[in-house]
Amino acid sequence: MVHIGAVKILITSQFQEGINSPIKMALIDDRIKHRQDCILGNLAYQKFMFSFYPKFALDLKSTKLNKVLSFIHHFERSDLMNPGDKPFTITYLIGYALTNSHHSIDYIKRRIHRT
Repeated sequence: MVHIGAVKILITSQFQEGINSPIKMALIDDRIKHRQDCILGNLAYQKFMFSFYPKFALDLKSTKLNKVLSFIHHFERSDLMNPGDKPFTITYLIGYALTNSHHSIDYIKRRIHRT
């Protein structure tokens, strides 16, 4: 099993600050049929970052392992740059743990009693 604890995504513009450049993004579990929510952002301030905490485990033998987390985006300013120029870069970080249990990993402070 792999427990997916956190995903952090940073989108950085490759152009000057102040240009209105809306972007729609969603980090979804592509195994689920209905998509209702997404995150809206704007690269006018050059950076947009968000964190997501799925907190679930998945069997490493799953045939849909590559569909568990999909990042979907739509940059609304297709007229901003010439074809072939890249308006932004995407950097991501995934925190995970390998486990032999299907239960979510919770970190709880516990007092240790010694006898």
